[in-house]
Amino acid sequence: MLLIDVFENALLKKLRFKSKIDWIALFMAL
Repeated sequence: MLLIDVFENALLKKLRFKSKIDWIALFMAL
């Protein structure tokens, strides 16, 4: 359940700032 919560939080954050820079930062983090 915790993993799902983390995924949901990440998804909500993505929806908040829909920006290419954010996507790039996310890929860099991975």
